[in-house]
Amino acid sequence: MERIVFADGWRDFFAQYGFRSFNDFFGYTSGMGIYTGGKRSVHSLTLGEGDKRKVIYIKRFNYPHFKDLVSSIFDFGKVLSQAAIEWENANYLLSKGIGTYSPVCYGERTIFGLERKSFFVSEEVDGICLTDFVGERWGGMSRVQKEKLMKKLGRFVRRIHDAGINFPDLYVWHVFVTKAKAGEECDFSIIDLHRIKQQVKNRSKQVRNLGRFEYSMRDKYFDDSLRQVFIESYAGDERQEEIDKLAGKVKRYSKKILSRRNQKPY
Repeated sequence: MERIVFADGWRDFFAQYGFRSFNDFFGYTSGMGIYTGGKRSVHSLTLGEGDKRKVIYIKRFNYPHFKDLVSSIFDFGKVLSQAAIEWENANYLLSKGIGTYSPVCYGERTIFGLERKSFFVSEEVDGICLTDFVGERWGGMSRVQKEKLMKKLGRFVRRIHDAGINFPDLYVWHVFVTKAKAGEECDFSIIDLHRIKQQVKNRSKQVRNLGRFEYSMRDKYFDDSLRQVFIESYAGDERQEEIDKLAGKVKRYSKKILSRRNQKPY
């Protein structure tokens, strides 16, 4: 069985360009390949012109593991495809005021209700990946500007956790610097949502999220002082001794990850 679920207005939009069936989306390979792996692949494509121009991303899931099916039951109370999970997570984040890509549709192919393949389609995030941001602009920014951005980033991650979101893939390359809201210089969004867990407020899991982010922060751009600014901003009005304990736990978990794998270059 195959089905596609569209956000309002998107069915007709895609039909203009010949995207109607599951295979139209899942078999598309003409766009720019962003990532190709054994279980997942991502392509981007541009449709339309002028004010109707849309840059979209198609994320395809192949061969889900049994543990993925079981996990969806625990998380959502029913079996969901990997694409449906990403759809649910994106909408949940947006409902909590957390920036992410706009979900426009997802499709799934199932046998006896179990996923065989699925895809998730989203609009491009209106911003720049944090890895590209620091690579292109960090050298021209003052110390005050860098600290200001790190403070905002710390508060952003705290908002994620306060909203009950566990984001085990919290890495620098999954954060985008986006256009400012009224009265602010910038905001942030996150991508790659298929492993997010909703309604989780577990301190240990939050520490592991922070540790992964710490691990992904290259010394070339983020010195110890900037890392501390980030942690203190995340901690808010907690007592200094609690902030120091948190920083120590985050650092230890970061070093644990670094002992197992090399830091990703950017």
